[in-house]
Amino acid sequence: MTYVEYRCKTHPEIKVAKGGEPCLECNEKVFSRWCKKCGGWAGMMGPHKHCPKCDSPPKDHELRNHSLMWHDGDVYCTKCWEFVRSWDAG
Repeated sequence: MTYVEYRCKTHPEIKVAKGGEPCLECNEKVFSRWCKKCGGWAGMMGPHKHCPKCDSPPKDHELRNHSLMWHDGDVYCTKCWEFVRSWDAG
């Protein structure tokens, strides 16, 4: 289940169905992601995934086993040290 929805930065109370649709108030295209669980703005890139064990937001996660050659690694929670997801910079 995803907790992220698209909202206008100027009018955060207005939600749109998907990214790129215009805001109903200012008619600007909306690409900003809002996390209903955190109550804050989610990043533009990558998944906004909470820890499966303690439910901490992505700001409390860190990258481990980072490979400089392959640009990938593992994301772990810094509160309970649970594995959250794999990371790949592409």
